[in-house]
Amino acid sequence: MQFISDADVEGLPPPPHLIEHVLPVGGLAALVGGPGDGKTFVALDMAFCIATGIPFLGHAVKQGTVAYVLAEGTGGVPQRVRAWKIAQGKEGDVGVAFLREPVQLLLAGEVQALLAALKQLPSLPILVVIDTLARCFVPGDENSAKDMGKFVAGLDCLRAETGAAVLVVHHSGRKKDHERGSTALRGAVDTLMVIRRHPKDSSRRLKCEKQKDGEPFAPIAFRLEEVEVDEGLTSCVVKLADSAEPPKLTKSSMKAINALSGFTDGVPFTFTEWLHASGLKHKGTFVRAVNALLKLELIEKKDGKYFMPGTKTDGHQ
Repeated sequence: MQFISDADVEGLPPPPHLIEHVLPVGGLAALVGGPGDGKTFVALDMAFCIATGIPFLGHAVKQGTVAYVLAEGTGGVPQRVRAWKIAQGKEGDVGVAFLREPVQLLLAGEVQALLAALKQLPSLPILVVIDTLARCFVPGDENSAKDMGKFVAGLDCLRAETGAAVLVVHHSGRKKDHERGSTALRGAVDTLMVIRRHPKDSSRRLKCEKQKDGEPFAPIAFRLEEVEVDEGLTSCVVKLADSAEPPKLTKSSMKAINALSGFTDGVPFTFTEWLHASGLKHKGTFVRAVNALLKLELIEKKDGKYFMPGTKTDGHQ
């Protein structure tokens, strides 16, 4: 142990950033959002931007290897990864390593197993993403400060042994602007980010709720832009948003939404009615177009029928 003087403390430089103004080097961060808010899209964009050196939503990054724990399973991640690479003109391995299983970070043995796996990578990561907290919290109780403290201790062990920043993807609670479970996580993190949806368009806001060693960064407006990864198969990527700029759509999605917007009298239509009106020949292509439009919040569904947001319908608002 060695103490330093208060004068030396005054002269210490500010902490460097992995993402300028957003994520400190070696820091602990949480990204909070509700279902469909785009948490994983944002986390993946952070990961790939850092791995490739591409700015994240206009913020410069420090480049290096990233490790990503896909605790909720692979699901649609392959399409999301492909969409990101297509949008950025990248191919092959760009430096993000994925673990396709949860790691129970309350258990010391599993923390050590993850550390061993991280140390086997060609180079130590500068960012480790845990997606999501819930799947890596067994057998804990999210509302327990004691269990959350054990979880944070596991994350701190990863940071201490690798020097990496750790980003935890977490669900919001009933109050959409607040994380689910114990506030011990909020108290422990260096950076807390919350995704909020814009009430009038399809964009979101990445808002800084806490920045321990600096001023909170200004809210970042972003949108999910549809990318075609294969014939009739789409995913989305994160893009800076201009509220006046509509999201870009594939030809299939354009045909579908044009057909829906062309319906008269504001009457919601069933799936079958909309399919016939769209002119799309393949049902699978239409389903993917509908799912993309729902994801972008350009259409709404209620009681099995579809309509444009804000349209006054028969009993629908």
